[in-house]
Amino acid sequence: GNIVVVGSSILNSNDQGNNWTSYPSPTDALFSSVVEIDDNTLVGGTQGPGTYVSLNNNLGDWNLEVNNMPATAITDINTTGGIIYVSTRHSGVFNSIDGGLIWSNLSSSIPNGWFYGLYEHPTTNTLFALHLNGVYRSINGGVEWDLTSAFGKTMAFNSLGNIFLGSGSYISKSTDDGVSYQLKQIDPNVFNS
Repeated sequence: GNIVVVGSSILNSNDQGNNWTSYPSPTDALFSSVVEIDDNTLVGGTQGPGTYVSLNNNLGDWNLEVNNMPATAITDINTTGGIIYVSTRHSGVFNSIDGGLIWSNLSSSIPNGWFYGLYEHPTTNTLFALHLNGVYRSINGGVEWDLTSAFGKTMAFNSLGNIFLGSGSYISKSTDDGVSYQLKQIDPNVFNS
């Protein structure tokens, strides 16, 4: 039931956001995102040295865990089915199946460049790498990637299996596992999530 917010400091609320406790983040670590792996483990991505792990719900104690992952700026970190997915500014996209101890590079066939996110569809297991060139799609666990016609900086899925991409003032929807998308402008304002 805890809410954790990260950035230059770490904020925690255990009463639905009514009260907050602040914890210092590790030196030179500006967190971009954090995910809960299990009841005792948090993994945080930073715009500095890489990924940090906090054990036993101790938000004041973070250890740098870089194993097989470049110490680079992380743009997004999320989890599906116990697998952690990480995207970076210029070093690719990675996953970890052991709680963030060992990382595998999934982007060897994608051009270098800024990655906004790496997501797994919760029912089809299709992978999507959001890249500055567009959305790359893989149906074989990141071995081969195809560039789609879509672009997005953030992705979400609903209970019907539909995919939603956010980019600036546009949102795209796919009902066919990311093969095609319908684009709609929703507001003149820019949004990132």
